[in-house]
Amino acid sequence: MSNTTRFSDPIKAHELQGRSNALLETIYATDIKSDLPLDETKVLKQEYNHVSRQLDQLTYSILPDPLVILPPELWGDILYEATRNEDTFDPPPVEASLILTLVNADWCTKILDTPRLWTVIELGKGHGDVLANLETALRLSKDLELNITIHFMQAEWLIGFPLLARHRHRIRRLTLLQRNKDRLALWPYDFVDQFFSIVGPLSSLQLMDDDFSGHSQFNWEYILSQCPALIGVERHLDAISPSGHEQFWVHHTNSQLKYFLFQLKDLVHVRILRWWPNMGIEEDIHIADHDIPPLPALKHFVIGCDFNHILYTVLNSAKNLTYLSVSIGDKWRHVFDLLELLTHLPKLSYLNLTISSIFEQLSMPVLCPVATNIRGLGVGHVLGQYDKSPNIDTLFLLLPGYFKHLQELSMSSINLGPNLVAFVASLSCLRSLDLGKISLYNIENMFNGNCLIVLLSSDSMLDRKALRLKEDFSQI
Repeated sequence: MSNTTRFSDPIKAHELQGRSNALLETIYATDIKSDLPLDETKVLKQEYNHVSRQLDQLTYSILPDPLVILPPELWGDILYEATRNEDTFDPPPVEASLILTLVNADWCTKILDTPRLWTVIELGKGHGDVLANLETALRLSKDLELNITIHFMQAEWLIGFPLLARHRHRIRRLTLLQRNKDRLALWPYDFVDQFFSIVGPLSSLQLMDDDFSGHSQFNWEYILSQCPALIGVERHLDAISPSGHEQFWVHHTNSQLKYFLFQLKDLVHVRILRWWPNMGIEEDIHIADHDIPPLPALKHFVIGCDFNHILYTVLNSAKNLTYLSVSIGDKWRHVFDLLELLTHLPKLSYLNLTISSIFEQLSMPVLCPVATNIRGLGVGHVLGQYDKSPNIDTLFLLLPGYFKHLQELSMSSINLGPNLVAFVASLSCLRSLDLGKISLYNIENMFNGNCLIVLLSSDSMLDRKALRLKEDFSQI
């Protein structure tokens, strides 16, 4: 116990601390010599745990309850943020709020009086009383908008639909998930039909997503007629998705190239596209320009394969693209294709670049770089070892002319080589540098006195050199 620890009753705490130390020494001795019977050792450990809990109570009794000292508008937001999903940033589910009510009576009262903590409802997870949890959430969320997630496999999700129907005007987001994709109680389209036939039209629904397979033949015309306010549908792209409807602007697909292009032909409204082909892009196929669909609305594109000349043709029409995530590797000509493409995308503001090993030597002449409008760059490496990747240092020698306006740079899984250091040092507009967990190499040479940089790093980076650097820049 630290000497700086404060107790509500110091005298009692001193007695308990002495008893705790004595018990701990006895337990340690018996564990080594095994002189005492097992039952007596167990009693000693139970007594030690009891004394430790008493000490904890004396410590916590003087700590202020945050729900008492903070105004409701603050702690309500804090609880909301603390219990939301860390990966997806989705709002907290009802189960999280129910657990928090068990802290004490004050927490229970105040949490029950915070409607926004009860707006995310999940049905069909198989935990707890479905109707009780649903009715509790619907009552406590007052008139706020609802985020509904339904896991379907058995009939358990049906029992909540009639109750949900009375609040259908409040449903803003609907997520449909398969709990067990090998044992479906209904075909997905039968499930959706049953949902709308029981719950009724959703006049306020704006967002809808599902994880059903691509062959799920939903009656989208019927769904859209039941959801007049729908502005976005997120689902896996398939041949029967109603691509002509502007609501379908978020898509995922892992199709091969030819089928992928066929899917995109009529998808003029797509704004967010994530493509993860099962295998690499076929290099030997030839595609005519008229076979490449224009993507005028595309703003966010994540590509799960290495860049090549076919992707260059696909992306060259995406003039409104603001975010691109792609990898480069194998051949230098693909690197130069990507760098040239960046100069033709006037609205591209962030590039997330994953580097594979470039094994061939640079033999082609280096073109004069053209500055892009990119303000943010994320760089990662597949292998995670900078010094074991041939020609990567040469790549960073080519980059400065293309990223003159860069303000934010984030790097992970790459050690700092000389040309990477020179690249960072050339960025006169740089304001934020996130080094992640990479090791430091000659980091002082990365900065000059003309720019103020916010240096972000993990705890492992905080050696004396990094701390001195932070102190130096705090003086600017």
